Amino acid sequence: MRKTLTGLTASLFAAALVALVGMTGVARAEPSAEHLALAAKVAAATKADSGLDQIIPAIVDDAKTLFIRTNPDLSKDIGEVATKIGEDMKARRAELDKQISMIYAEAFTPDELKAISAFYESDAGKKLANSVNALSLKTLEAARDWGDKLSSDMVSGIRAEMLKRGHNL
Repeated sequence: MRKTLTGLTASLFAAALVALVGMTGVARAEPSAEHLALAAKVAAATKADSGLDQIIPAIVDDAKTLFIRTNPDLSKDIGEVATKIGEDMKARRAELDKQISMIYAEAFTPDELKAISAFYESDAGKKLANSVNALSLKTLEAARDWGDKLSSDMVSGIRAEMLKRGHNL
């Protein structure tokens, strides 16, 4: 479950980054090759793609399940075919890496990317990059727990106030 949550955290981060870039609404020229290379370096240093390697195996598993559910007698063949196609798809990972680089290039100038890269090359930056998934997971867990507590307090508060008004909920 932890791998799934880590992958989910990375996916949510990537989606949030895409939304952030999309909200700027500023039309920009295509980034230069140098700009994209800097963006790719920062994306790698920040481990922005951490957990994204789980996308293809998840797609393979989902596809196998889809076809095996309706064709259980073909499960061996379906499994073999899905695994082979999944292996072939691994070469397409570069497409995602290019998109991630583009997202970073659109969000940051080359000078900003150089500064970010310098930070992530420092000991503190490396520590952050290696800790971000665990920190994100703990943050999500804390937010979930906090939300659960607020929800419970809300229900208790409504019941108490409604009782004052003569309604026992």
